[in-house]
Amino acid sequence: MVRRLTLISIVTFIITMSLWYSAHSRARNKVGVNHNVYHAKHGKHKKVKDRKKEMNQKIDKARKKPKLGNRSNGTNENNTKLLEKLEENCKKSIGHYGLDSVTVGNQAYTGNKLVKGLTLVYNEQPKCIFNLAPFCGEDFWKLLLARTQGLKYKKPTIGRINRALHYMKTLSQSDFSDRLNTSKKVLLIRDPLKRMIAAYRDAFEEKVVRAEIKDVVLNMNSFFKRQPNSTSVITFPEFFRYVASSPSHPTANRLWGPLTNPLMVCDIKWDCIYSIENHYDDFKYIQSGLGFKIPKGVHLAEFKSSLIIPDTEIPKYYERVDKKALSKFYKQFKLDFEIFNYKMATIRSMKNS
Repeated sequence: MVRRLTLISIVTFIITMSLWYSAHSRARNKVGVNHNVYHAKHGKHKKVKDRKKEMNQKIDKARKKPKLGNRSNGTNENNTKLLEKLEENCKKSIGHYGLDSVTVGNQAYTGNKLVKGLTLVYNEQPKCIFNLAPFCGEDFWKLLLARTQGLKYKKPTIGRINRALHYMKTLSQSDFSDRLNTSKKVLLIRDPLKRMIAAYRDAFEEKVVRAEIKDVVLNMNSFFKRQPNSTSVITFPEFFRYVASSPSHPTANRLWGPLTNPLMVCDIKWDCIYSIENHYDDFKYIQSGLGFKIPKGVHLAEFKSSLIIPDTEIPKYYERVDKKALSKFYKQFKLDFEIFNYKMATIRSMKNS
């Protein structure tokens, strides 16, 4: 009898402990799941916040970087001085600056076709005109201006961006002149030597070569007396020698040629000068000093600081460029150097000439 009671007690104890352990495990697992969900949720937000904080720190650090090249800060006073220097250089080299809008229209059009100022883009809100010179930071401005015109795509193609922009070449001559009178005008400039580095990187250091560049390469192979289908790598000295030779290929001229005459730099009276090497200051001035207010809901285009070319990069690309090519290049781009107030001094000293 005693043994039977003892056995029943033991079985009862085991069952009770099993039930208690099972209930305790379920409760612990529930707490663990909730704990994990909480950390998964809040940990993700923490990572996002950390990434934003890191990005803001990078932006602040980039803004505090020393100036690159012979450009000044993007304040009203300094931009005014740059505009005064531009006017002085234009009058000295070409004989005029800031013609009236009707005269500019007459020079820009042949019949009903715009033959100059093909990179001029106008914007409605805010009302302004940008001269989007190639390899002077135009990609950033194209995307931003396209978004102010309603472009919604997060990563739009170049085609979609261009279709969203309003090019001055679509206007009649009278509308062209009217726009010049009623809009703020921004001129994009760049040191010709750095512009060639940017152009070479775009054409021959990118993973994908654009179709228009492939067409130019055929012309370059002919210039270097190679087979048309040659796959030889085009070096920077070769590229530079080709550009310095005043190539007749229309795409090469449009992308890599001088800017002063085709962009009507001295014909138009500009309200602001923008240099990609001084992006952060100049962009700030365009927003504040020029009243370029970005509409609500429009996301800023991402600016890639890697596009800024410091002075230290110049010798790396130009150390193997021969003096003859440098001399030809300077003669061809002489107006760009003079009008934009840049010099060849860094190359001459580097080449010990």
